[in-house]
Amino acid sequence: MPDNEPDAARLAQATAQVYAVPLTEFVSTRSALAKQAKEAGDPAGASAISALRKPTAAAALLNQVARRRPDVIESLRATGEQLRDAQARLDAAAMTAMRGDRDAAIESLLTAARDVAEADGGVLRPAAETDIRATAVAALADAAAGDALASGALTRTLTYAGFGEVNLTDAVARLPSGGVLTVIEGEYADEPAPTAADRRAREQEREQARQRLEAADEALEDARARESEVKERIERLTTELDAAHDAANQAASDITEARRERRNAKAALDRIDT
Repeated sequence: MPDNEPDAARLAQATAQVYAVPLTEFVSTRSALAKQAKEAGDPAGASAISALRKPTAAAALLNQVARRRPDVIESLRATGEQLRDAQARLDAAAMTAMRGDRDAAIESLLTAARDVAEADGGVLRPAAETDIRATAVAALADAAAGDALASGALTRTLTYAGFGEVNLTDAVARLPSGGVLTVIEGEYADEPAPTAADRRAREQEREQARQRLEAADEALEDARARESEVKERIERLTTELDAAHDAANQAASDITEARRERRNAKAALDRIDT
């Protein structure tokens, strides 16, 4: 590795790490990683790490979503791929039919961002919500914007002008190769993002898993309903049994009283006869 080139593996790892921490820890983490690179004899890497841009609040939140809810982003990218395909074919009917999917993908990203913010003790502010919605629209319109969103290394949110490509200048941390990070089951690698076919296959698997989950939920509800019916029957039978016990006890008491009365009556009769 030439002295003027950073250690690519170290830089990729540091980039992934620095954009994974909470925004309040970004600067301190970046400084610590740059120091480690310098001490390891990688001054170019130290400089590259120090140059990593601090993300905006909305971008930092999306970076957390990319790590914690990659399924939401992958679903949005798959929807974007289908929309762009319909647009390329000038298929107005398909584009109209997918309007609901488009809106759902945007709302899913907003919901995920809101959930992550609340899980971290914060809230999704109106300005951030607007920026995240714009980023979702950009990711739907442009595959490269979708890759940037999935990288988990955004430095700012994205916007789409309504035509052409999304401007990604200074919007995402890049590796020495020029590529962006790819989130892979919580880790990061300098390799191409999943293809459209990969995303469609994953979406199909996800849909099958959702169907299995729905079937399991229905089976669980049926079992719970049967359990409730059995418990109600047990309660009714228990009540009836308690009543039967009470009746038996009362009958036994009546028998005892009747016997006592009989003895008294017989004794009286015997006294008269004598």
